[in-house]
Amino acid sequence: MVDYWRREVPATDLWVVHGGNRADFENIKFENKSFAGCARVRTRDHQREKQSYSLIFALVSKAINHLPYGYIWFMKYDHVPLTPLVPDLFLEKLQREQADVVGFRLRRVDRTISPHYLYHLTNPEFLDFWRDVSVRRDKTTILTMLGTGSFWCREAFDAVANVPETTPIYLELFIPTVAHHLGFRVREVTEHNDFVLPRPVKGVTIEAARRTEAWTFHPHKTFWDG
Repeated sequence: MVDYWRREVPATDLWVVHGGNRADFENIKFENKSFAGCARVRTRDHQREKQSYSLIFALVSKAINHLPYGYIWFMKYDHVPLTPLVPDLFLEKLQREQADVVGFRLRRVDRTISPHYLYHLTNPEFLDFWRDVSVRRDKTTILTMLGTGSFWCREAFDAVANVPETTPIYLELFIPTVAHHLGFRVREVTEHNDFVLPRPVKGVTIEAARRTEAWTFHPHKTFWDG
Protein backbone atom coordinates (compact mmCIF):
# COMPACT_ATOMS: atom_id res chain seq x y z
CA MET A 1 0.00 0.00 0.00
CA VAL A 2 2.80 2.42 0.86
CA ASP A 3 4.52 1.63 -2.45
CA TYR A 4 1.27 2.28 -4.34
CA TRP A 5 0.66 5.59 -2.62
CA ARG A 6 4.22 6.74 -3.23
CA ARG A 7 3.50 6.47 -6.95
CA GLU A 8 0.67 8.98 -6.51
CA VAL A 9 1.93 11.51 -3.96
CA PRO A 10 5.34 12.42 -2.47
CA ALA A 11 6.33 10.05 0.35
CA THR A 12 7.05 13.01 2.61
CA ASP A 13 3.37 13.95 2.40
CA LEU A 14 2.10 10.54 3.57
CA TRP A 15 1.19 9.44 7.08
CA VAL A 16 0.17 5.81 7.66
CA VAL A 17 -2.07 4.80 10.57
CA HIS A 18 -2.32 1.05 11.16
CA GLY A 19 -5.01 -0.45 13.38
CA GLY A 20 -4.29 -4.14 12.90
CA ASN A 21 -1.64 -6.47 14.25
CA ARG A 22 1.27 -4.78 16.06
CA ALA A 23 3.85 -7.03 14.37
CA ASP A 24 2.50 -6.06 10.95
CA PHE A 25 2.77 -2.41 11.96
CA GLU A 26 6.42 -2.83 12.98
CA ASN A 27 7.16 -4.42 9.58
CA ILE A 28 5.90 -1.41 7.61
CA LYS A 29 9.07 0.04 6.10
CA PHE A 30 8.00 3.66 6.38
CA GLU A 31 8.97 6.33 8.88
CA ASN A 32 5.75 8.37 8.97
CA LYS A 33 3.43 5.96 10.75
CA SER A 34 1.30 5.59 13.90
CA PHE A 35 -0.28 2.59 15.59
CA ALA A 36 -3.98 2.79 16.48
CA GLY A 37 -4.37 -0.05 18.95
CA CYS A 38 -8.00 0.56 19.87
CA ALA A 39 -11.00 -1.80 19.89
CA ARG A 40 -13.22 0.93 18.40
CA VAL A 41 -11.00 0.90 15.28
CA ARG A 42 -10.93 -2.90 14.99
CA THR A 43 -14.66 -3.59 14.83
CA ARG A 44 -16.19 -6.38 12.75
CA ASP A 45 -19.80 -5.18 12.49
CA HIS A 46 -18.77 -1.55 12.00
CA GLN A 47 -22.20 0.06 12.26
CA ARG A 48 -23.50 -1.98 15.21
CA GLU A 49 -20.22 -1.71 17.12
CA LYS A 50 -20.00 2.00 16.22
CA GLN A 51 -16.55 1.94 14.66
CA SER A 52 -14.62 5.11 15.41
CA TYR A 53 -11.85 7.03 13.62
CA SER A 54 -11.50 9.55 16.47
CA LEU A 55 -8.19 8.04 17.58
CA ILE A 56 -6.90 8.05 14.00
CA PHE A 57 -7.76 11.73 13.52
CA ALA A 58 -6.17 12.58 16.88
CA LEU A 59 -2.97 10.65 16.09
CA VAL A 60 -2.52 12.36 12.72
CA SER A 61 -3.35 15.82 14.07
CA LYS A 62 -0.73 15.42 16.80
CA ALA A 63 1.86 13.85 14.50
CA ILE A 64 1.77 16.72 12.01
CA ASN A 65 1.22 19.48 14.55
CA HIS A 66 4.58 21.09 13.69
CA LEU A 67 4.12 20.82 9.92
CA PRO A 68 2.62 23.66 7.84
CA TYR A 69 0.01 21.69 5.86
CA GLY A 70 -3.10 23.67 4.96
CA TYR A 71 -5.14 20.63 3.87
CA ILE A 72 -5.54 16.99 4.89
CA TRP A 73 -6.52 14.21 2.50
CA PHE A 74 -7.87 11.28 4.53
CA MET A 75 -8.19 7.86 2.83
CA LYS A 76 -8.94 4.34 4.05
CA TYR A 77 -6.56 1.65 2.77
CA ASP A 78 -8.97 0.26 0.17
CA HIS A 79 -10.04 3.66 -1.20
CA VAL A 80 -7.39 4.29 -3.81
CA PRO A 81 -6.42 7.30 -5.95
CA LEU A 82 -6.52 6.83 -9.72
CA THR A 83 -4.46 9.86 -10.70
CA PRO A 84 -1.70 11.89 -9.06
CA LEU A 85 -3.88 14.96 -9.71
CA VAL A 86 -6.38 13.93 -7.02
CA PRO A 87 -5.15 16.38 -4.33
CA ASP A 88 -5.44 19.28 -6.78
CA LEU A 89 -8.89 18.12 -7.91
CA PHE A 90 -10.12 17.84 -4.33
CA LEU A 91 -8.72 21.28 -3.49
CA GLU A 92 -10.44 22.80 -6.52
CA LYS A 93 -13.71 21.16 -5.45
CA LEU A 94 -13.32 22.41 -1.88
CA GLN A 95 -12.71 25.96 -3.05
CA ARG A 96 -15.50 25.87 -5.64
CA GLU A 97 -17.99 24.75 -2.99
CA GLN A 98 -16.58 27.26 -0.49
CA ALA A 99 -16.39 24.28 1.84
CA ASP A 100 -14.17 23.14 4.69
CA VAL A 101 -14.75 19.42 4.12
CA VAL A 102 -15.70 17.46 0.99
CA GLY A 103 -16.55 13.76 0.97
CA PHE A 104 -18.69 11.09 -0.66
CA ARG A 105 -22.36 10.10 -0.21
CA LEU A 106 -23.22 12.94 2.14
CA ARG A 107 -26.80 13.37 3.29
CA ARG A 108 -28.85 14.62 6.21
CA VAL A 109 -30.55 11.81 8.16
CA ASP A 110 -32.17 13.30 11.26
CA ARG A 111 -35.94 12.74 11.45
CA THR A 112 -35.63 10.00 8.81
CA ILE A 113 -35.78 6.21 8.89
CA SER A 114 -32.03 5.93 8.37
CA PRO A 115 -31.00 2.76 10.24
CA HIS A 116 -27.84 4.45 11.57
CA TYR A 117 -29.86 7.35 12.94
CA LEU A 118 -32.59 5.20 14.51
CA TYR A 119 -30.02 2.87 16.06
CA HIS A 120 -28.21 5.79 17.69
CA LEU A 121 -31.44 7.23 19.07
CA THR A 122 -31.61 4.26 21.45
CA ASN A 123 -28.66 5.88 23.24
CA PRO A 124 -30.12 8.64 25.49
CA GLU A 125 -26.79 10.53 25.35
CA PHE A 126 -26.73 10.75 21.55
CA LEU A 127 -28.75 13.96 21.07
CA ASP A 128 -27.28 15.54 24.20
CA PHE A 129 -23.80 15.13 22.72
CA TRP A 130 -24.63 17.44 19.78
CA ARG A 131 -26.25 20.05 22.02
CA ASP A 132 -23.01 20.27 24.01
CA VAL A 133 -20.79 20.50 20.90
CA SER A 134 -22.82 22.61 18.50
CA VAL A 135 -22.45 26.28 17.61
CA ARG A 136 -25.41 25.98 15.22
CA ARG A 137 -28.89 27.33 15.87
CA ASP A 138 -30.38 23.95 14.92
CA LYS A 139 -28.54 21.46 17.14
CA THR A 140 -30.54 18.46 15.91
CA THR A 141 -28.95 18.14 12.45
CA ILE A 142 -27.33 14.75 11.87
CA LEU A 143 -25.28 14.06 8.74
CA THR A 144 -23.88 10.85 7.33
CA MET A 145 -20.94 10.55 4.95
CA LEU A 146 -19.03 7.55 3.68
CA GLY A 147 -16.00 7.22 5.92
CA THR A 148 -13.55 5.89 3.34
CA GLY A 149 -12.22 9.17 1.98
CA SER A 150 -12.52 12.91 2.50
CA PHE A 151 -10.60 16.14 1.96
CA TRP A 152 -10.28 18.79 4.70
CA CYS A 153 -9.01 22.25 5.36
CA ARG A 154 -6.51 21.91 8.19
CA GLU A 155 -8.55 23.96 10.66
CA ALA A 156 -11.60 21.71 10.30
CA PHE A 157 -9.56 18.49 10.54
CA ASP A 158 -7.76 19.58 13.70
CA ALA A 159 -10.98 20.82 15.26
CA VAL A 160 -12.75 17.49 14.71
CA ALA A 161 -9.66 15.59 15.86
CA ASN A 162 -9.81 17.42 19.19
CA VAL A 163 -13.47 16.70 20.02
CA PRO A 164 -13.68 13.92 22.65
CA GLU A 165 -16.09 11.16 21.67
CA THR A 166 -17.75 11.06 25.10
CA THR A 167 -20.45 8.68 23.89
CA PRO A 168 -19.90 6.05 21.15
CA ILE A 169 -21.04 7.27 17.71
CA TYR A 170 -20.44 5.50 14.40
CA LEU A 171 -17.76 7.31 12.40
CA GLU A 172 -19.98 7.90 9.34
CA LEU A 173 -22.27 10.00 11.54
CA PHE A 174 -19.66 11.40 13.92
CA ILE A 175 -17.14 12.85 11.46
CA PRO A 176 -19.38 14.98 9.20
CA THR A 177 -21.81 15.93 11.97
CA VAL A 178 -19.10 17.13 14.32
CA ALA A 179 -17.60 19.21 11.52
CA HIS A 180 -21.03 20.72 10.79
CA HIS A 181 -21.82 21.52 14.41
CA LEU A 182 -18.42 23.13 14.93
CA GLY A 183 -19.44 25.60 12.22
CA PHE A 184 -17.62 24.14 9.23
CA ARG A 185 -19.17 23.73 5.78
CA VAL A 186 -19.45 20.07 4.67
CA ARG A 187 -20.17 19.28 1.01
CA GLU A 188 -20.31 16.25 -1.29
CA VAL A 189 -18.16 15.12 -4.24
CA THR A 190 -21.40 14.18 -6.00
CA GLU A 191 -20.00 13.65 -9.49
CA HIS A 192 -17.81 10.72 -8.36
CA ASN A 193 -20.22 8.77 -6.16
CA ASP A 194 -20.69 6.06 -8.82
CA PHE A 195 -17.23 4.67 -8.13
CA VAL A 196 -17.06 5.22 -4.38
CA LEU A 197 -19.39 2.63 -2.88
CA PRO A 198 -19.84 1.10 0.59
CA ARG A 199 -19.34 -2.40 -0.82
CA PRO A 200 -18.45 -4.09 -4.14
CA VAL A 201 -21.11 -3.95 -6.85
CA LYS A 202 -21.06 -6.24 -9.88
CA GLY A 203 -19.95 -4.37 -12.98
CA VAL A 204 -18.51 -1.42 -11.07
CA THR A 205 -14.80 -1.97 -11.62
CA ILE A 206 -11.61 -0.02 -11.25
CA GLU A 207 -11.11 -0.37 -15.02
CA ALA A 208 -14.48 1.29 -15.64
CA ALA A 209 -13.56 4.03 -13.19
CA ARG A 210 -10.31 4.72 -15.03
CA ARG A 211 -12.15 4.91 -18.37
CA THR A 212 -14.44 7.63 -17.03
CA GLU A 213 -11.50 9.49 -15.45
CA ALA A 214 -12.85 9.02 -11.93
CA TRP A 215 -10.58 10.47 -9.26
CA THR A 216 -10.69 7.57 -6.80
CA PHE A 217 -12.17 4.09 -6.37
CA HIS A 218 -13.61 2.15 -3.41
CA PRO A 219 -13.47 -0.65 -2.45
CA HIS A 220 -10.34 -2.10 -4.05
CA LYS A 221 -8.38 -4.68 -2.07
CA THR A 222 -6.06 -6.32 -4.62
CA PHE A 223 -2.86 -4.83 -6.02
CA TRP A 224 -0.45 -5.92 -8.69
CA ASP A 225 3.01 -4.94 -9.88
CA GLY A 226 3.34 -2.51 -12.74
